[in-house]
Amino acid sequence: MKTLIACYSYSGHPLKVAKKLQKKINADLTEIKTENDKWYLFKIWDSFRANKVPIKNCTTDLMNYDGLILCCPVWAGRTPAAINQYLYELKNVKDKQFAVFCDFRRE
Repeated sequence: MKTLIACYSYSGHPLKVAKKLQKKINADLTEIKTENDKWYLFKIWDSFRANKVPIKNCTTDLMNYDGLILCCPVWAGRTPAAINQYLYELKNVKDKQFAVFCDFRRE
């Protein structure tokens, strides 16, 4: 099974976990990064409002993958705006397996 790990990490902790998981299961890793960086509180506000923000080019086509593991923090009880945009941009998701790793630590 070929798996893609997509990770958004502000503090670096979710990325550390994603890289360890990548080695353990021999998966591909794509980092989700925003086009423009904002102050932390504005990022939380975007998450709370379930906004999307422009992200840099990363792997969004799952054609060659059997599954996706999404790694990200939780802000204001919701996913970061960059994750919302990533999910919006995903292609070829039919019949794929999905898993999520959420980091509830304070970033």
